[in-house]
Order: sequence, then C-alpha cells, then structure tokens
Amino acid sequence: MNNPVINAARYAEERQDVLPRAAWVRSTIAALPASPHLRPHCAPNYLSDLGLRYRDDPAHYYRSIVEACGLAWESARAMPDAREFFDSWRKGSADETDLLEHLDALVNYGGQWRFAARLCRMYWKLVGTGGSPLLLGLAASLLAHFDRPISDDIFRSLSADNKYINIYSEIRYAIKLLKIDRSLDAAKCQFDRIDALLVRVRGMHRLSQGDCDVLQSVVDNARALMFDIEGRDEEAAFTLEKASRRIASADGLVIIEDDQKNRYLEQIPVNSIQLLLIQECYEEAIEKAHSLLSYVERCHRSSRAEALYLLGYSEFLSGELGEARAHWEHGQYVAAAYGLVTPLRNYRESLSVLYGRIGNERDSEEALIAADADPAGFRLLGERMEPIEID
Repeated sequence: MNNPVINAARYAEERQDVLPRAAWVRSTIAALPASPHLRPHCAPNYLSDLGLRYRDDPAHYYRSIVEACGLAWESARAMPDAREFFDSWRKGSADETDLLEHLDALVNYGGQWRFAARLCRMYWKLVGTGGSPLLLGLAASLLAHFDRPISDDIFRSLSADNKYINIYSEIRYAIKLLKIDRSLDAAKCQFDRIDALLVRVRGMHRLSQGDCDVLQSVVDNARALMFDIEGRDEEAAFTLEKASRRIASADGLVIIEDDQKNRYLEQIPVNSIQLLLIQECYEEAIEKAHSLLSYVERCHRSSRAEALYLLGYSEFLSGELGEARAHWEHGQYVAAAYGLVTPLRNYRESLSVLYGRIGNERDSEEALIAADADPAGFRLLGERMEPIEID
C-alpha cells in the first residue's frame, strides 16, 4: 500500500533539525505507521475525538511540515485512487489493524479526511456488521461529516451488538445527533440510553464506579450543551456543576486513565465559563477562568492554550485589555508549540482586534498577515528565545 502521507512522514522523521518538536513527534508516529493507545498531547487524534471535531488543521500542519523539509507539496498531497488503495489492502494483509493505522496517518497527519471517508465506505460495504467494532466506531465518527446515513447505520449496528458495549461509541453518536444533525429529541433519547447503559455495565462489573462517574460526567457535559441550545440556561449551569462535582470526586479508576479524567475535567469548566460569558457575568467568568488555568498548570498542562485564551477572552469582554493582551501574547506561543492550528488563528485574530482597540494598527495588521502566512506557527516559534515545553 503506497501511502504518500506516510512516505512524507518517514522523510520528515529524519529532519528533526528543521522541525518544531510537535511536528517531529507527529511525523514519527505517522512514519511507522501506528495508532498508539497513549499518544502525546501534541499529536491529537481526531478520529477518536468525542466531540467529533472536523477541521482542516492537520492538512495545514502537514503542509508546513512538507515545506519545512523541502518536499514538493503537490507530490505530498497527491493521493492514489481510493479503490486501488483499498483493494491493495484487501488483497494483501486485509488486517484491520493495518487499515486503522493508515487511516490514522491519513487523517491525523495528512488531513486527508475525504480520502479516508471513501476507504471507510468501502470497508463498511465489505464487512458490514462483521467488522472490527473499534474500526467501525471510528468509521462512523468520520462518516458523520460526509455520509450521515451510513454513519447512522454503523452507529446503530454497534448499539445493537449486545456482546460489545462501547460507551465511547454511544457518546459519539449522541454528539452527532446533537451537533451535526441538530436533532435534539433524538439526542435526548440517546443520552437517556447511555445513562441506562452505564447502570447496566456497572452491574455487570465491566466498569468501576469511578469509571462510570467519569463517563457520566462526560455525558452530562454534552447534555448541558443540549440545554443551552434549547435556551435552558439554568438547567445547563446546574448540569455542568453536577458533572464537575462527580468527575472531581471519581476514584478507583480502572479503564479510564488519569490523563483522560483530567482532560474531561478541564472541559466542564470551559463550558461553564462560556455560559457565563453569554450571560455577561464577566467577573465570575474571570474568576473561574483563573481557577481553570491554575488547574491545568498543575494537572493537565497540554490544555494551557485553551485556558489562556478563555481567560484572555473573559478579560477582553470585561474591558481588562492589558491583562487580556498578556495572556493572549503568551498563549499564542503555547498553541504554536502544541501545533494547534485553529486555536493559534483564534489567538492572532483576537490579538488583531485588541491591538486595533488600543490604537496599534501596525501590530493589528501583522497579526492577521501571520495568521495566513504562518498557520502552523513555525515562524512564530523560531522568533522565540525560550522554547515552550510540551508533552
């Protein structure tokens, strides 16, 4: 199987001297290829994302890597015929792990979402309900952005499999119904189904009580979004507070890892702060944002870019422009160090507005130019004297 993305990654892996650390780490992962269970925070996995994020970030980052290594972009982005690629897998190893690893590199490193979606359609047509539950779950998530009917079919087939209960797949389906389909009634039914499944798997001793508490908090975090969409602000706030208390006290984790818990725990106050900003409760939002930043500094440093941005945004809206500027100017380097393309653009566009507000037109214009000319932040990192440590 000739995968141009993996070929580029193998070349880039040998060019550590010209790449930021996050770019080199991502290249090393894609070069194997492999889909590691525990991957560094600077190498996000969009395929397994519970929020079903779909962004061009990997493609922008991939192009920056290719150009930094002196490779030809047109060759690095030119994909083979999808049918021929799939047939070479089917007639060769036909190993589902092998296909999963190629999908990992295609999406998370190369940003080849549509090519990967075509492969997932072919896989579903070939194996149907007899395929790997893990691979089918990721295929359903990916196809949610490109082929909703097939995505629904796969999600429903996984839900009907009583031998294999995948709470993560169930949560992703609820998120699809809520965020992509905007089907609130269906999402509510799915949330209720997950509540019952968690009680069931706990009774079967497949998850510890701590595991269930963490997952229930993830569900309630998403349920609060549904309440927010419906304009039920008080219920949204109450649900987030309940989720925050439950996950913070969750103990005796077996299946859930501490890093997962900390990452989920960070997301709940993010949503709480956003809700406060909508309600124009700026002072309370700033207080919570400071607490969030303190937490991530101690327990989940890879979330600093999000926490710094949210604190700066709360300060900006409240009129504390000096504080917002300091947090945003530092935060953009953190976002660049982790290879976070969209958050980096958000920083630069927000700084552009802030600079304009204080009368610094030159910096305002330069921030927007940098957002287009240096989307991955390679040049920005090159200008910094002290490196940002990442994990």
